[in-house]
Amino acid sequence: MRSSYIIFSFLSLFIFGLIDNARGPIYPKVIEAFGISNSLSSWIFTLTSLVSFLITLASPWWLKRMGAVKASKAAIAFHGLALIVMGASSIYAQSFSLFLVASAILGIAMGIQSVTLNLIISRVSTPLNGRKLFSGLHAMYGAASFCAPLIIGLVFRYEFSWQIFLIFLALVPLGHFFFFKDLAPLGIAQKVEVEKPVAGSTIVKLGIIFSFYIATEILLSSRLVVYMYQVEKLDIDLASMLLTAFFVLLLGGRLLFSFYSVPIKTLTLLRISVGATLTFYILGLLVSPYFLPLTGLSISYFFPYGMDYIKNTYKEAEAIIPKVMMFVGAMIAGMHAIFGVVSDLYGLYGAMWLGVGFTSVVFVLLALLK
Repeated sequence: MRSSYIIFSFLSLFIFGLIDNARGPIYPKVIEAFGISNSLSSWIFTLTSLVSFLITLASPWWLKRMGAVKASKAAIAFHGLALIVMGASSIYAQSFSLFLVASAILGIAMGIQSVTLNLIISRVSTPLNGRKLFSGLHAMYGAASFCAPLIIGLVFRYEFSWQIFLIFLALVPLGHFFFFKDLAPLGIAQKVEVEKPVAGSTIVKLGIIFSFYIATEILLSSRLVVYMYQVEKLDIDLASMLLTAFFVLLLGGRLLFSFYSVPIKTLTLLRISVGATLTFYILGLLVSPYFLPLTGLSISYFFPYGMDYIKNTYKEAEAIIPKVMMFVGAMIAGMHAIFGVVSDLYGLYGAMWLGVGFTSVVFVLLALLK
């Protein structure tokens, strides 16, 4: 039934988020376990992002052969495999190379799901419940990003082996896989051809809008603490609390919009989101850093509502979404490198203005949409 696909997608993205956000807290332990440098260890994240991007790039090929549901099941299995290999690489082999192989496997899983889960919700939703379902779907990632550090914190507090924990955590995606193994295909994106080819300018415009906005979200979530600590000279505990506030507002916004449908056109709401984010961001850099966490609320509903906008505006939505996710994958893979280069040239404060630049481009492009 339709509800089965919704539950499957929601749980899949929660697992995606749980694993993705568990890597940050165990990162120092990985460096310690393998005795590697910070530059070498950064490949844990870089390789995952790069492989994920390549998988989204190849989505027309594997979607044609597997379909969205079957590919999503494979991604869940890859999540379990990646966790087992990550844990075993330190316990049995003491091989950082094997840990990197696991990071690549994780990239395969994440690349697949970044495309398929949005496609599944697009197929089973209606114009009446699309915004709620997309908001609910992406609220699952927000919930996972909130839960993961708490769970890892308990692991460290009770001095439980992080390697064993990762292997144990693999039971979650594997259990999910076996529970939904008989979920029937939906026939999504089995064909590369569409009745009416999508204009390249449309793909580029939408790709830039989504990728630049996601880049702003990632920039804030990954650099907020270090910016507050090094530039604004706040205590590390307070800086961490402000990041928590950002995530709470991000999750709260998505949960709110998953239960309540605002009687305003989706495109108008997207423009409000970008305008508010731009305002909070500039105030945070020029007036007070306490404005920056407020961007969590304004950012919260943009991506899910944006997916709903594509679904209800373009008949070729199932062909457009994978291409848009290619742009997102490329931007995620390159954003950290761009930030690093700019911070070397202009300092951390100067690099934070990248988010203002990204959001301004989105604001202008949204004004051109109808």
